[in-house]
Amino acid sequence: MPSGKEPELDEFQHLKISGDVTCTEREFDHHEPGVARLNHGSFGSCPASVQIAQAEWREKWFKQPDHFIYHLLEDGILDSRRTIAKVINCPNLHEVLLVDNVTTAASTVAQDLVWGFLEGRYQKGDAIVLLNFAYGAIKACFERVAAQVGARLIYAKIPFPVSSPSHVLESFRQSLTKAREETPGRVIRLAVIDHITSMPSILLPVKEMVTLCRTHGVEQVFVDGAHALGNVEHLDRLHHPVVSTTHGLGLAAECAWVGTRDYSAQLSVPAAAEFIQKRTGGLEALRDLNHASAVAMGNLLAKELGTVCGAPAEMATAMVMVGLPGVLNIKSFDEGVQLRTRLRREFKVEVPLHYVPEEDQDAGDQVVKVPGITAYARVSHQIYNRREDYLQFRDAIQYIVRECAET
Repeated sequence: MPSGKEPELDEFQHLKISGDVTCTEREFDHHEPGVARLNHGSFGSCPASVQIAQAEWREKWFKQPDHFIYHLLEDGILDSRRTIAKVINCPNLHEVLLVDNVTTAASTVAQDLVWGFLEGRYQKGDAIVLLNFAYGAIKACFERVAAQVGARLIYAKIPFPVSSPSHVLESFRQSLTKAREETPGRVIRLAVIDHITSMPSILLPVKEMVTLCRTHGVEQVFVDGAHALGNVEHLDRLHHPVVSTTHGLGLAAECAWVGTRDYSAQLSVPAAAEFIQKRTGGLEALRDLNHASAVAMGNLLAKELGTVCGAPAEMATAMVMVGLPGVLNIKSFDEGVQLRTRLRREFKVEVPLHYVPEEDQDAGDQVVKVPGITAYARVSHQIYNRREDYLQFRDAIQYIVRECAET
């Protein structure tokens, strides 16, 4: 998690990665020139050296598929798992599994939940708790499960804008209390908690939230750690949602082989870890750089646009929610999408937007409120970003603000 003091605005130019900066920049020469890439929460960018490693694996696959599958793939996947285990300090290798994305991981947990109902371990009317800001694919996954088995789906409200971790915890506690009251005689079988919510982006006090789940009788907790580090429970009971020839050999084996597909991305994990270590000084250094830079640029943008950020620095990561001027008058999710599309097409700025309905604009007493803010931009930082990217976004918003003032 981010550490260190919040940077001053003029410190951004000093937040540099140690090592050969020019060499690091060459790793991203494939980027389209002139585009401000501020949407790393959705789509990151693969360094050139890691792309080369992936291409080499893919060439081995195409060159001799049988040799690749029977003599290279298993050891390669195992090497990737060992690399990740070392990065996340996990002593138990069997707990480290590779899946295509968090949607696949969620489907694995959801599938076990379905079997719990079918086998009679759970009863119709038992509940599943999701956060109101749960990732869209996760929502869809568990909504489908609830409909299939007759489970009660409960949304726990996380406030936004948010003033502090305690602000989140109190709201979450109230939601759990209400959930128990609404399901008398039934069990909350599963709570799905985001470590870092996607949109809006907030670093949640996940440990304390898990504790609240335990004290409120929640049976199991699934942490969506797509932007952080997560863990999987009950490995011996879980199965990959794609059933292949490895079914029943353990989740690690099932994840390592899901049929004929391109495994080169998973096999390139050691190359990605090497890039982080050699080019950024290590994961902790990169994490601290991205957090400090994102906060600095978020504060700068809020000041220049006359708004505020949607969460304090301690609840930000490499992504910061920056309020957009009220004069933009964004009144719906679709209007936010339209503005995002215009920023991309006309101003070459890639940044996602979050619309906040007026009835949900409850920020608590500790948040400085600026009237009229109905939308926030999720601004990210990654190693290849420069101050100019954020100024490009600022200039685009200010141009559109002037347009609104003239009409």
